[in-house]
Amino acid sequence: MNKTFIIILIVVVILIGLWWWMTQRPAVAPTTQDSSNSDTTSDINQSLENVDLGDLDREFQEVDSQINQL
Repeated sequence: MNKTFIIILIVVVILIGLWWWMTQRPAVAPTTQDSSNSDTTSDINQSLENVDLGDLDREFQEVDSQINQL
């Protein structure tokens, strides 16, 4: 009897604590982005095309030759 009362009391205190914590958090509204932001698909594609990857074929040939030497 005594143990069940303590367990029920602990569960009730936890539930009250969760309820209080949930009601104290401020509601945050989602923000919207301006249409003037430069995150359009064409801008992103242009940025990707401007990335310099170097000479990947030459680098892979070096890796292949090192693997073949093993």
